[in-house]
Amino acid sequence: MTGTATGAPAVTWRPHDSEPDYQVATVAVPRDHDQPDGPRIDLEVIRRPAADHQRRLGTLFFVPGGPAFPGVTLLPSHHRFLPAEVRERFDVVSLDPRGSGASTPVRGFASMEEAMTIFAGLPQPFPTTDAEGEVWIERFTEFGALIRERNADLLPCISTTGTAHDIALLADALGEEQINFYGISYGALLGIVLANLYPQRVRAMVLDGSIDPVAWYHADAEPELCTPLRVGFDLAADAGLDRFLDLAGASASPFSAGSPEATRAKFATLLQRLRDRPVRLSTPAGPAEVNYGTVIAHMWVTLYQTAYWAEQAQRLQDLWLASEADGDDPYVTAFDFSGSPNGADVPPLFASPPEQSLTLLGSDAPAPADAQSWFAQAKLAEDRAGGMGSIVAWPAVATAGWPAAAGRYTGPWDRATAAPLLFIGVTGDPGTPYEVTRRLSDTMPGARLVTVDGVGHTTHYNPDERVHRLIAAYLADGKLPPPGTTLRQENSPFPQLNRTTTGRPAS
Repeated sequence: MTGTATGAPAVTWRPHDSEPDYQVATVAVPRDHDQPDGPRIDLEVIRRPAADHQRRLGTLFFVPGGPAFPGVTLLPSHHRFLPAEVRERFDVVSLDPRGSGASTPVRGFASMEEAMTIFAGLPQPFPTTDAEGEVWIERFTEFGALIRERNADLLPCISTTGTAHDIALLADALGEEQINFYGISYGALLGIVLANLYPQRVRAMVLDGSIDPVAWYHADAEPELCTPLRVGFDLAADAGLDRFLDLAGASASPFSAGSPEATRAKFATLLQRLRDRPVRLSTPAGPAEVNYGTVIAHMWVTLYQTAYWAEQAQRLQDLWLASEADGDDPYVTAFDFSGSPNGADVPPLFASPPEQSLTLLGSDAPAPADAQSWFAQAKLAEDRAGGMGSIVAWPAVATAGWPAAAGRYTGPWDRATAAPLLFIGVTGDPGTPYEVTRRLSDTMPGARLVTVDGVGHTTHYNPDERVHRLIAAYLADGKLPPPGTTLRQENSPFPQLNRTTTGRPAS
């Protein structure tokens, strides 16, 4: 069955409070699209009008990732990273997906005090012992139950399918018979759902870094695994880590041990040292203690954007030197290990509030009902993907036994669309496996694939002007790139650094 959204809502634009080039609107849509005359929820929507109104082609819906990334917050910082021709000729519209941001959001903790009651003392960023795992399961199970209790009426309607219907209704409201869409990562999954729900409404659709919708929605083949493991997020991240270490080892990066093989061995030794004894640092942000999990979490985020890889190699070298010190005094470093690297001119990543991202994950995709099964899942993930397996697997325990949302679209995934889709895949993507993007491009009739031989998560988060030109030609003129188009990533993640070691063991 294809799309069922009916009844265009009213959209009244108002000036953005702090961004003069943007307009926002609050749009009422059905809470349940199978009951179009039933209760409504509010969607918060943002628009940046086309710069060249005389050449305007229509509206482009832009989804920068997720689950539950608030487009209203992100569009002002992402818009300039879209191709120039797209910015000139399209009104770019984004939204806070239902249940997130300001769109009738899922409610989590009522206060910081309540949050601390559940999460105080929780091992971070994931458990590394059975005792810590028991605490983690207990607290996250309690958190999941609290979310379901406080949002009982809303949760059955929070799903990717619901958001796809919302976009179709917004297109109706904006006078767009056909839909232009640009989705990144989770946004590409949303795009696949939208394209198969409304195949005849597709004018143009760019999907940059895709998630396997079959593995996402169907637990039949691997019912013992949670969704992040079924779709292989852990395997992609681990492969991305290997590529980071290989390139660092083959370059003049500070962490290089002279070869890729030696650098991978050096990193494994560093992780083992940190398992045995965390290191103490003196950073610009103050004292810090760095352990095994801290490094895994920091690497996981850093892998997504190659503009930060050179700085991360320096951080790892500082940790290496700190791990060799006697531990009596903190190692002095110029880097802060508490947050993400800074200074690169790339679109900002965003982490949704956990109650909103976990709700969409739980409502969209089936997970094992037994929370205790996460011990076995985490072991499997650690065995096959090291620390990347643990950091991917453990947070999903909150979705154990979560009831699936009503009316989810679960396939088929090969409907013929009115216009062909354009897929973009990075061969070394650490978030969305390239093979999935390639396979989906083969599955959707007439679709075309642009392959970028490189690293980093999507081309949007690792901008490439050549890809921009291909996207612009497709969105503006319907011109597809030649079959088999493959581009080699232009910029090395490891240019020669102008700095030497930033710290030394304190004496």
